[in-house]
Amino acid sequence: MTHPDEVVTRERLLDTVWGWENLVGVRVVDTRIAELRKALDDDPLEPQFVETVAGAGYRFIGEVAEAP
Repeated sequence: MTHPDEVVTRERLLDTVWGWENLVGVRVVDTRIAELRKALDDDPLEPQFVETVAGAGYRFIGEVAEAP
């Protein structure tokens, strides 16, 4: 969310979020993204928050408001 519209690779998410480097595999990111979408009620075919960028990774596309 701090970098809206920036494509983030699965490998970067593994390293940044979990601190893993190919420990389990990049598909674990897909599973977590699916869980996040379910929690946010975000349809992957018409996303409001997380967009899949084929062959590249994911991009946050929701609105980001500054904290008051």
